[in-house]
Parts: sequence; C-alpha cells; structure tokens
Amino acid sequence: MGEASNTVARQIVHDTVRSAFRGLGVVFSSGPVFRRTPTRRNRRQTKELSRLLEVVSSIEQAMRVDRDADAATAIAVAEGFDDCITVVTSTEQLIAAIAVRLSSGDNVWDAHAVGDIVRVGLWHDQSHPRIE
Repeated sequence: MGEASNTVARQIVHDTVRSAFRGLGVVFSSGPVFRRTPTRRNRRQTKELSRLLEVVSSIEQAMRVDRDADAATAIAVAEGFDDCITVVTSTEQLIAAIAVRLSSGDNVWDAHAVGDIVRVGLWHDQSHPRIE
C-alpha cells in the first residue's frame, strides 16, 4: 500500500463516516467481480454485482442483530465474496480495508452509515486517476 492510499483512506473516514462509526462496518468492492468475470459478459457481471449488494445487505442485517463480526465475515465467505467484502470492528481496520481497496485500483467510493453500521463501497472508474 502506498502513502497516498493511506492518506485518502483516512480522509474518507474523517470526512464521511467518523462520527457515525460505532465499532462495526463493512467495506466492499466490485473490483474482484470485474476481474473474475470477462468484460464481454455484462449480464453475468450485473448479476454478480446485484448478488454482492444483496450479500452486503445480509451482512449488515446480521450485524444489527448479533453484533458479531466473525459471523458477518462467515456470510461473505459462504457466499463466495470474501475477496470483495471486509468486515471491520475498529477505525484502524476501516482505514486499512479502504486503503487496500484503493491500492488495488479502486478510485471512487460511497461511504455512509446504515443505522449504526458504516458501509463503504469502492469501485474503479477509468475517468478518475489511480490512487497509489
């Protein structure tokens, strides 16, 4: 990870979700979906992206009920999205998870709280510069 990705990750957390973070969050990226599905298979990508968002929602619901990060992570693994989803329990884990995604090529994000759970989605957009 580069210094720029850590700096941007800290800024994302500071500017958008710091006040809402209560110890549980989910960071997810569409990058792995695009890397494992050929670009000529747009329907498959769309289906996988919809499924990714459904799994993220399931994880958020599970975390609201039992506040168990390990159980939430197990959902991501069971659904085959452990390469896309990271469940975090501290601000430093949140920053690190975002920085990893930025270093892997994601350069656009949406960060907000869903109830008391922070949700950060990242993806790659060719019209934006890469963050190293």
